[in-house]
Amino acid sequence: MNALALFFAILGATYVSWLIMKFIVWIDGADEFECEEEPCEEARSAEPTERRSAA
Repeated sequence: MNALALFFAILGATYVSWLIMKFIVWIDGADEFECEEEPCEEARSAEPTERRSAA
């Protein structure tokens, strides 16, 4: 096997492992609900009302 074929074999193996990793992450996140807000977003939306009531 020459150097160019080895390079493409390593590149292909890296790409396939990256695709498998993305698939696993996609499958892992498939059971989460999209409509739920993140806790930090809830805190940001509640922050202006606290400032208004304090003033």
